[in-house]
Amino acid sequence: MVIYLDANIVLYYAHYQGFIFGESAAPAVHERLRVELVALRRIVHLEQLGEGWHAAAPKHLMDELLQKPSADEEEVFTALLQAWEEAGEQEADQVSEETITSTESSLRPLALKDKDKRHLAEAIALGAVWFLTNDRRLINRTRPTKNKKAVCRIQGVWVARPSECIPEISRGLLLRSGESY
Repeated sequence: MVIYLDANIVLYYAHYQGFIFGESAAPAVHERLRVELVALRRIVHLEQLGEGWHAAAPKHLMDELLQKPSADEEEVFTALLQAWEEAGEQEADQVSEETITSTESSLRPLALKDKDKRHLAEAIALGAVWFLTNDRRLINRTRPTKNKKAVCRIQGVWVARPSECIPEISRGLLLRSGESY
């Protein structure tokens, strides 16, 4: 299963890695961010239990992230890229630019910023199951006007905050392991 982490989520991993990986106490941040950091910590824990999870690190995302990284950021970005390559997913970077451009065009009605539209198009082209972001504008643009809490699929990809995907990812792990609940 491919999970596409929007640039803001990758930056959370870089800035709060001690907490996310269980090595330090919760940072002093506002409540909304704390909820998402706790969710990322749970995702890391769940990922360690499951097989076949891959966080996408396609060339375009990495080029954006690696423009001027701090030392901590570069360490996390490099680890993400290495995990993507070790998972044998680098062939996903062979998705044609034409496919991504065509997908971007199909996303025009959402009126996303160009970078957001590109990232979501890459996630779709890569066949990601989840597109995790904390970008309020992107979240709002991918949800029904009358129900902004409804997590929606855009061309087969669930667009959600990390905290919103936990129940579904957990259920998927249980179903794969043969447990019932």
